[in-house]
Amino acid sequence: MVPTIVDGNFCVTEVGRRNRNFRVENGIGHELFVKQTKASDTGSLANFKREIDSYVLARTNPAWNNLLPRVLDIDEDRYSIVLEFIKDSESLTQYHWRIRRFSNLIAEICGQALARFHVSTSLSLLPKDFLQACRRKPVWILNFDSVPKLASGGSKKMLALMQQHPVIREGLQVVERDWKFDCLIHGDMKWDNCLVHPDQNQTPQLKLIDWELIDVGDAHWDIAGLMHSFFVFWIEIDQRDTRQEPASSIEELIARENPLHNALRQSLLVYWHAYQTGVGAKDNDRADLVRCLRFVAARLVLTCYEGVCTEVEMSISMSLVLQLARIIFEDPEKMALLWFPERRMSDSESNLA
Repeated sequence: MVPTIVDGNFCVTEVGRRNRNFRVENGIGHELFVKQTKASDTGSLANFKREIDSYVLARTNPAWNNLLPRVLDIDEDRYSIVLEFIKDSESLTQYHWRIRRFSNLIAEICGQALARFHVSTSLSLLPKDFLQACRRKPVWILNFDSVPKLASGGSKKMLALMQQHPVIREGLQVVERDWKFDCLIHGDMKWDNCLVHPDQNQTPQLKLIDWELIDVGDAHWDIAGLMHSFFVFWIEIDQRDTRQEPASSIEELIARENPLHNALRQSLLVYWHAYQTGVGAKDNDRADLVRCLRFVAARLVLTCYEGVCTEVEMSISMSLVLQLARIIFEDPEKMALLWFPERRMSDSESNLA
């Protein structure tokens, strides 16, 4: 298929990754986003069916529905969804690379949005048939301890590093044992699955997308998914900073008490406080924070695998991501004190853009 089809004022542009995703424009300012599953295996179809069911259910839940793009059409037979194309939107990954810094305002919006989703979808409020269709399984990465013979060189390197540092595998096992099934979770929370766009007053708004992995699971997996994106951006931007030599180890990067590291710490504080406030919890619960950081470490391991599974070599960035997972698993209490000091930011600090 050609990437773009144009006929008069009608234009279809393929913007897909693993699915068939298309942007449809009619030339008069009305745009659509069409998503259809590409794979035909049972697992992929089941995942896409879960996403369809999520959009259908969200229509009955205004708080949740307001966090999603508007649904215009669902065709369950063709496994396709037609959504509004949100004007001037970009993923949070694109947003942060465009401004090349952290934003406390965006961190706050992320925490508030995720809290709103978790609170509005309490399991007691959801239909039994929807809950029965959920898999209720911890994420697969928690059992990652081998790769096939034909795996990429990057995957084999990652596994070798994990074998050199058994604390990573042990940490994954702790997360699996500690996994709870008490919350409806997105399942793949990360900056790539959050769209930010301005409203009529130019105030940033957030939409959550890609609901194929929705499940009954542990809220901390979603919390960690967004939190780990802050850490990955911190690593990546250091690697691309031409003003200094990039860090060759995670210990070296942590030791750089520079404005970037301070900005990371501030955004993490704002995000955590916004989420905890949104769900009515105490943001000074250190035990809960330490538990969350273990989940962050597990999410970093998954991101590392996703970054190396098709690569011949393991990049320095992915090596640092895995190293960060290691040092969190080694001493999550110490890492909590490093990035979440006892003194919480003042309200004036948390409102900085």
